Amino acid sequence: MVFITLLLFTFAYIFAIAGVIFFDQHAQSPRTDLKYKNSFSSIMNALATLFQLFTLDHWHDIYKDVTQVVDPWFSGFYIIFWICIGSFIFRNIFVGIMVNNFQSIRNDLFNEVKEIQNLKEQNVKIEKLNEELQKQEQVLKGQR
Repeated sequence: MVFITLLLFTFAYIFAIAGVIFFDQHAQSPRTDLKYKNSFSSIMNALATLFQLFTLDHWHDIYKDVTQVVDPWFSGFYIIFWICIGSFIFRNIFVGIMVNNFQSIRNDLFNEVKEIQNLKEQNVKIEKLNEELQKQEQVLKGQR
């Protein structure tokens, strides 16, 4: 899980640097009607924007805002590629890891319950044997 998270952060960092470089004209644009003008103005803003795209929150608004200044094909490729990598691939990997962890926890719990049941059955058998031994001792004492 740690390595997958590091891989995600590495991809996010690379995409943030690329976003700052490629969308520089969007960040430096003199236009005042751009709502997400500061989205790629710095690495931290780019990482925040990538997280926003990762959650698919207002991704189309960011796309429309960026395409007013930058080439729509390139910005579309950049945003859709990040959504595919971030949202679909990594989110599914995280879900798969979590399901696998829950399944192993469930199996461990099942094995513990099975062990407890076996111990209870053994205790019942031991009690029956003790009772039988006591009856045998009483029979032997009665014969003497």
